[in-house]
Amino acid sequence: DRDAHMLPFALEVLRRMPKDAAATVATVPVMTELITRVKHKNQLVRERVHDALTALAPEAGCKEPAAWTRWWGENSAAWAPKPWVPPVREPRSGGTVAGTAIERAFDLRDAGLEVVFVLDTTGSMQVAIDAARDAIDDVSALLAGITPKLRLGLVHYKDLEDMGDGAELLVPLTKDHKQVREKLAKLRAGGGGDMPERVEKGLEVALGKETGWTKDANRMMVVVGDAPPHHEAEDELLAMVKRAHDEPFAKGKKQAVTGGGAAKVEPRPFITSAIATNQAAKSSFDAIAKAGGGASVLLDLGGPGGAKPAAKQRPAPQLVAEHVLLLAFGQSHSAELRVFVEAFFDYHNAGAF
Repeated sequence: DRDAHMLPFALEVLRRMPKDAAATVATVPVMTELITRVKHKNQLVRERVHDALTALAPEAGCKEPAAWTRWWGENSAAWAPKPWVPPVREPRSGGTVAGTAIERAFDLRDAGLEVVFVLDTTGSMQVAIDAARDAIDDVSALLAGITPKLRLGLVHYKDLEDMGDGAELLVPLTKDHKQVREKLAKLRAGGGGDMPERVEKGLEVALGKETGWTKDANRMMVVVGDAPPHHEAEDELLAMVKRAHDEPFAKGKKQAVTGGGAAKVEPRPFITSAIATNQAAKSSFDAIAKAGGGASVLLDLGGPGGAKPAAKQRPAPQLVAEHVLLLAFGQSHSAELRVFVEAFFDYHNAGAF
């Protein structure tokens, strides 16, 4: 395939296989394709090709590209993979975790995905704003291959003393992801003072008709902030995201204020997920995500009041992109998705694509 992501994906599948399974997929075409790439221009790809070949043909004992080429020249004519003997397993119901993740990937591809970032832009949030800005390209790279119909939007919120309406739609949903990145590049954190912020205003604006939601897409709002909502507004906020989830596009003063005309097909729910960048917001963000059918994570971006990120931790933009992917798929798929993200950024950071 001409898609530059496909070779790394294939290599990771092969090199991570159990030994007994790897030996059974070592067909002549697979081995030949790998041998042609032992001198790939990218160092990481060369290393992973070697790993994959070693997994498929450990008896070769080759250490260098030239040795693999010689060995294959001497052995290819008589080569055959080991026979596959299906393991005896107890029958399972409901499909495998990987199976359901694949089903979710196909749904994201076919129906599309719309993500609106609802971002706190008060004084302590500049690190998170910069991380979100730098994460847009990674979000696009991670998700656009899965869902070509990916559209992104942006809302920011503060407190009423800092912004008249409490929140503002900065970028309606668009396939031009650069618009979101450029708008984030111009944002400067400011205001705040007391801890609570007008989270409910941000979500209210995000649910507005002007955001440009479509009824047949998967829809997700991602709140990013370091402060809880005002206590007096919390019940209303939770009710709003629950209605958006349970009764999307419903009409009436107290319903989600989204959408246009009636649709014959039952619309998908609005999923509200949250990224808390400070422990102080975590419990409130957990409640928001639970009411909105989503998930909540605590993500230390190294901002004011936060602990210094671990030395081996990926850069903040990649962490934001990873969590957007996890939230899009759902926490039930987090184990396999973390493997995917780790491999993706290994190759991406090494310049393989």
